[in-house]
Amino acid sequence: MKKRESIILLISWMTNIAFAQNKTFESHIKELGIIKRSEYYIDLLIGTDKENGFLSNEELFDNNGYMISSTWYNIDGSMKRKQVFMYDDKGLKKEELWYSSLDTVVTYKLTFDYNATGQMIHCRHYIGLDKILWIYTQEFDADNNVSLKNQMKADSILFIRTAYQREPRKLTTTEYNKNDKIRRQFVDYYNEQGDIAQSELYDRAGELIFKEYYVYEYNEKDLMERVKVYDETKKQIGLSRIVYDFR
Repeated sequence: MKKRESIILLISWMTNIAFAQNKTFESHIKELGIIKRSEYYIDLLIGTDKENGFLSNEELFDNNGYMISSTWYNIDGSMKRKQVFMYDDKGLKKEELWYSSLDTVVTYKLTFDYNATGQMIHCRHYIGLDKILWIYTQEFDADNNVSLKNQMKADSILFIRTAYQREPRKLTTTEYNKNDKIRRQFVDYYNEQGDIAQSELYDRAGELIFKEYYVYEYNEKDLMERVKVYDETKKQIGLSRIVYDFR
């Protein structure tokens, strides 16, 4: 894969993560009766439809406001992957299934354990339904934010350690390999609404790989409707259009 193509894929992934972390939206799902959120992405680098964009992600929600599925699509409309979520009677996610483009074969399964305060402390990541691929554990700081995540192989040997450092409107995520050497580092800056305003990715030598900026537009219900994406030169490289369906 060419470097430019790799960056485009990473841009798309980072942008969708920015949307998923928006707290304003999460507080409105049940209140407004949202049952579906669809994201249409216009990639100005590769010349996708500059007016409507292509459907890149579709999220479905139940009557309690819980996300029940998230489906990702390729530019040609075919399904890239689908995640299905199941919850316990406390509203905690207990299982997550990943489907391949066939939409019938379970590619991965994830199961979760929580502590007494409802924090996810343990995750098992399976290939298919029964073969463990990875095991994750999490630790928390005094403010109940995740401070450390360990990714281990099935034999519990540490593979990747991820440390999170929080400052006002800034989150630094540093990944370390099994030899405790830095693999890469993400630095995210947030606006007053809690949306990611700027993202930076550094390699293991601390060299900046790319930088992105995001500008958000909201409707009268305070729901995100458009996200403009800019590169490090402040040139617009993408636009996401978000559409909601209600009960």
